[in-house]
Amino acid sequence: MPGSKATVLASWALVALGCASDEEALLAAERSRFRDLAPEQYVIAACATGQNPACVREVVIAGRVVTAEVALRGDAPWQPVAELEPWVDQVTRMFDAALEDASSLRTLEFEPRWHYVSEYQLSDDGDVGRRVTCFLPDRVDLQRCVPQSSERATP
Repeated sequence: MPGSKATVLASWALVALGCASDEEALLAAERSRFRDLAPEQYVIAACATGQNPACVREVVIAGRVVTAEVALRGDAPWQPVAELEPWVDQVTRMFDAALEDASSLRTLEFEPRWHYVSEYQLSDDGDVGRRVTCFLPDRVDLQRCVPQSSERATP
């Protein structure tokens, strides 16, 4: 894992200097680990939590989303994303969202092998958060990544 130890040390140095919270340092370290370990291509699906459980699934190759679909309701069919130019992959989106509200995190979990954010929840609003429901390394078949019905069902 080139660079990971240096990133962890730098992150904890920022905490010691009062420049970052523990959560921010942890997020920076785990993001670096993911970048070091990330497969060249993968399929990922993630769903929002709470009252609006919209889901997204994507094919990512060389860090760029090449195909994506969205289901806007728990029981809605998958719809292709027409414009991928501004699209941000789920791994980046979840790291960024957790970092943006690091001081309000109620839940922050990382996938143990790949080190991406697997779930985050904000403490001030139980309806704000995301959960990764599928991660398939070295794959590009979007249809193989299907969230469980409970993750797409409206509570």
